[in-house]
Amino acid sequence: VKVRYSYLPQQFSDCDDLWSELKDFVKTGDFTLGAPLKKFEDSFSKLMEVKYALGV
Repeated sequence: VKVRYSYLPQQFSDCDDLWSELKDFVKTGDFTLGAPLKKFEDSFSKLMEVKYALGV
């Protein structure tokens, strides 16, 4: 029996206009320590005018 690890691509399949970046992120499975998190941390630290931000 094959058990899927994740059904997220199917769950987000009808949200193309709102979730295009999230959909790409879900397809990669890059949930921790990946490029999307780094991009968020960099953007958030600039927004908050601080040197570092940590997404958990």
